[in-house]
Amino acid sequence: QDGIPGEFDDERKNTIEHAGKTSEDQSQNKPFPIRFEIREQMNVGLPERLEQLRERQLLLGHGQTILQQAAGNQKLFGFWSFTLARMHTTHRFSIRARLNYRLAGEGWLLLNIAAARNVSQRVLLENIRNNRGIPFREHVAPEGATRFHGIAAPDGDLEILYEAEVERDIVDADSKELAECALVDLPPGIVRFLYPSRYCESDKLVRLTAKNFGDLAPGHERVAGICNWIHRNIDYEPGITDAHTSAVECLTLRAGVCRDFAHLGVAFCRALGIPARYGSAYAYALPQQDFHAFFEVWLGGRWWHYDATRMAPQHGFVSVGSGHDAADTSVATMSSSVQFEAMEILVKKLSPGTVHYADGPVGF
Repeated sequence: QDGIPGEFDDERKNTIEHAGKTSEDQSQNKPFPIRFEIREQMNVGLPERLEQLRERQLLLGHGQTILQQAAGNQKLFGFWSFTLARMHTTHRFSIRARLNYRLAGEGWLLLNIAAARNVSQRVLLENIRNNRGIPFREHVAPEGATRFHGIAAPDGDLEILYEAEVERDIVDADSKELAECALVDLPPGIVRFLYPSRYCESDKLVRLTAKNFGDLAPGHERVAGICNWIHRNIDYEPGITDAHTSAVECLTLRAGVCRDFAHLGVAFCRALGIPARYGSAYAYALPQQDFHAFFEVWLGGRWWHYDATRMAPQHGFVSVGSGHDAADTSVATMSSSVQFEAMEILVKKLSPGTVHYADGPVGF
């Protein structure tokens, strides 16, 4: 079904698929799961049981959905019974980012490389320094989460090192709770994330989004359908786009990188009247360590993040910043005398337990 809810294509299946799989299980470009695939465990009354399960519309929320046997090892309709639940998990990560620049003359940089501070993410230890011994000046975005560090330096080589230990609470939601909010009821600070922006020209995509996603159920199911469409139709191809590529250009090329996937997700959501914003993060287990882009969607009265690339487990994201698009969360904004040379990022997991790929939205 390409990850979009619909009728079972076969009434005789022989396994049970569920959420909470490890990164090894879910890293093979699988469709974004939305529904439990309840599959046959015994050959008794299967059509009736499937019909009852269809009527329940068992939509899959995010994350480690609990699979339980009923009391006394009883089975429900001949299948394992299960409970959809909101789950909370905490992981701790260490981050090390080294950035090298060459200054042809006196210049300045404004960096967005520090882990964000919010109710779900705590920076336990942190150090930012450079080889010139020049102090940084910290600037905090009005929302209070995204942090920028500014530095002015003379000509020469400049190496910047950022190190931190971050603890992050993972919030897994029942998808039934994630409803779209009526436009008239949106908080004033959220309304601005409905509007087109430099890299997310949602006003040019209204007809396309209505045709492709308008029939999907509002809320998580519709956003998951957007993720599925992007993952199936846009090739991940480094080098084909650059810092000036927009969502519409990515759509034309049918290829891009995480930045382009995120811009396209934001643009599609806004075109449907769903507030969305661009996010950047450090990502544990990313195949080639770099800053990673995803997008956030306002559902059920809070922000949830989605990643159509599926290149790293969402439980391993450490948020850095968010904004209308990449222009608001640029790793470095610099004067003309500054030239980027190299970057090295290392994210390690310090806490026990498995870092999972997500089956739905993850809350910060």
